[in-house]
Amino acid sequence: MIDLEKDSTVDLQTQDIKDVSELISEALNLGEEIENDEARLKAKKDKHRELLTQRIPDAIESASGGQMQKIVLSDGSSVEIAEDIQANITKEKEGEAFGWLRGNGHGDLIKNQIKVDFGRGEDNMAGAIREKIDELGLSASEKQSVHPATLKAFIREQINAGVNVPEDTFSVYRGRIAKIKRKK
Repeated sequence: MIDLEKDSTVDLQTQDIKDVSELISEALNLGEEIENDEARLKAKKDKHRELLTQRIPDAIESASGGQMQKIVLSDGSSVEIAEDIQANITKEKEGEAFGWLRGNGHGDLIKNQIKVDFGRGEDNMAGAIREKIDELGLSASEKQSVHPATLKAFIREQINAGVNVPEDTFSVYRGRIAKIKRKK
């Protein structure tokens, strides 16, 4: 650790050193507070998710014998239990998932991105490369993806339409979620 008073090579006054030291301490303390606040926020988000996806749906099911899907509270707010569908394409299943999408007429969901790196002063070449990647012999990386929100909506739509979607390929998660609406 640097001792500003002993190790300073600049001719600082004692008060200047104390001011710098106080600012450094303040920054360190704020950094620690931020880390603690972020940890508390993560814990709150986890608890909120648990309430919405487990505890509230379980409590409503238990209280109603599985008969109720919606409750209207005395203040006019409502809670509805809905099916929650999540989907994800992992790197390991990317080829299989993209193949299924293309083979079933949904290839337009896949976004293609080609990236080419240029050095300084190569702006003109960057414009021309759009047409001549192969001719110029430049290496380009290609990335294909499906936006997560698009995938989730698509999978939900297909499942609701009765389409047999390969759930393992798309890492489909099916659960329940409490949708709470406050009265306005």
